[in-house]
Amino acid sequence: MKKISYAPLFRLLKKRKIKQKDFWIKAKISGSTRQKLRTDKCITTNILVRICNVLDCELDDIVELIK
Repeated sequence: MKKISYAPLFRLLKKRKIKQKDFWIKAKISGSTRQKLRTDKCITTNILVRICNVLDCELDDIVELIK
């Protein structure tokens, strides 16, 4: 069974030299959602779209499916 991973999001932030704290504030990401992202738990598509809008990227730039 495949699982979602947000590792690409964290790689993108690092590549663009964006501090996570600054990003969380700009994207209005709550503490509970940050924890879900760090532990590869499900989040809403609205939040994913908000992240893409803030980073000006596509969905596949911030998530991946892994086995």
